[in-house]
Amino acid sequence: MSQGIFSSAATAVGRVLGALTGSSWGAGFEPVWYSLRMPEWPAALDGFLVAVVADIHIGRNHGRAWTCPALPAALRAIRAERPDLLIFAGDFAFKEWTPVDLAHIASLFEAGSRVAVLGNHDFARGDTQAAQLADALEDCGITVLRNQAHMLRFSNQPVWVAGLDDAPSGHDDVDLLLSRLPEGASPAILLSHGPDAVREAARTGRFMLAVAGHTHGGQVAIPGLRSFILRRFAHSEFDRGLYRLGGMPLVVTKGLGMVGYPVRFRARPEVVFLKLHSSQID
Repeated sequence: MSQGIFSSAATAVGRVLGALTGSSWGAGFEPVWYSLRMPEWPAALDGFLVAVVADIHIGRNHGRAWTCPALPAALRAIRAERPDLLIFAGDFAFKEWTPVDLAHIASLFEAGSRVAVLGNHDFARGDTQAAQLADALEDCGITVLRNQAHMLRFSNQPVWVAGLDDAPSGHDDVDLLLSRLPEGASPAILLSHGPDAVREAARTGRFMLAVAGHTHGGQVAIPGLRSFILRRFAHSEFDRGLYRLGGMPLVVTKGLGMVGYPVRFRARPEVVFLKLHSSQID
């Protein structure tokens, strides 16, 4: 979400909601599951499990620690499920932070393979610090994709993950990403921090699935105002959950952390689990 997510009026609303609901909605947590059956997903990888973590948002704000209360529950959920692939959909950071500290926190999430893209808050302190964060994540065994494609192997089957660099901060380059994805690379999963950036790449028909974060599900999802909040502060037409862009599924997670004011309302923190099935198996 945008650095200026709350105006003074929204901050006042946040104070009220924080007093009434902060402990249950900010520190609460829910694993969200989707079972997706796809015609071209390999039969040998039927039941492949992907976990999606986004918008952890840890740092310091005006000298005070900015934490992610849902983090311990998210770590427990990931450890319990042992996903084949863990995707970080960006925004590890908030305000003041050090790359090594954020990379250490990300490294606590365990999975067979781990890939990541960066988000707009990861770029907020400049491209140099964002690059340092990417390097620190790589040092912890997390592959960071910046308009790049990366092939993984599971059960001797290739799985391509293509990461679009952050669109909200203007670092995405769809043409460059596609040039780095070999022709015929399949199955291919598209990863983006902002969901709106997925549209152009989805039209190429080269991706079987896309995942994104950024929206926080509105974070303070006041009934009747949620669409306005998403357009005004996340600059997004998307909210949370499963969408279809043509025939391609797009899953947008509400993420884990908070920005602007430490409260969520009707947007409980989550980790998304995707169980991928092949239509070749009845």
